[in-house]
Amino acid sequence: MKGSKLLVVALLLSLSVLAVGQQAVPAGAQGGDGFTLTVLHTNDVHSRIDEFDKRGNTCDEDEKAEDACFGGVARRQTMINQIRAEMPNVILVDAGDQFQGTLFYTQYKGGAAQEMMNTLGYNAMAVGNHEFDDGPGTLGSFVRGVNFPVLSSNMDVSAEPELAGSIQPSTILDVNGEKVGVIGVTTVDTGILSSPGDNVAFNDAVASAQAAVDELTAQGVNKIIALTHIGYGPDQELAAALTGVDVIVGGHSHTLLSNTDEDAAGPYPTVVNAADGNPVL
Repeated sequence: MKGSKLLVVALLLSLSVLAVGQQAVPAGAQGGDGFTLTVLHTNDVHSRIDEFDKRGNTCDEDEKAEDACFGGVARRQTMINQIRAEMPNVILVDAGDQFQGTLFYTQYKGGAAQEMMNTLGYNAMAVGNHEFDDGPGTLGSFVRGVNFPVLSSNMDVSAEPELAGSIQPSTILDVNGEKVGVIGVTTVDTGILSSPGDNVAFNDAVASAQAAVDELTAQGVNKIIALTHIGYGPDQELAAALTGVDVIVGGHSHTLLSNTDEDAAGPYPTVVNAADGNPVL
């Protein structure tokens, strides 16, 4: 990190279809001007509103009796409230793919995620490929109904009537007087993986993200988080190619990161040196 700031990142279960637990793990060190930012983050929730078992299936009564269930909005809300009460300067963000995965999506489309995210008090979200599974119209309805910005710096929606003007490359959060910039990045394979239609274009992630970062930097923002939906490997490549980004909150590949699980793909947080040599979490 740059000497003028300190970012402390707290994990709030990157929920996915394969997820089996949740925890809050602070990671950081003292220094800088004393400003501490706690980032709670989710990704690839895939409409997991209810709790689930270790296989990602709906819990049955026996599993509930054995306390063998995980996740769900109720547990998430409890943890969020606890951390907000204990930690200063807390933000809650999501790295995309709230849509698809359970009957909550089949029945309510983006409505269930919209209500859940508004209730939990999210501050920003990146667009994931599954947000387009029912076309731009369903995503447009979701974006118009949430109380936070939905972001993608490399997605051009200007020609799509359902989305034009509603998805921004970045936003600036005011966290107790400190400016925290947040940008979004969406996988360029969305056109293959989902149904964005002919009016949505996906541009190079590195060039688009750097342009968004530079715009924030020009506005005096020196704490910048990238919400990305491109996968763990591409996230590391993106971190190495950019300058000015402090934290990447990633999604898409459903990758387990852990400092205790021997099956994890990497440590949490994974640290990569940026193009200017500064570490990116």
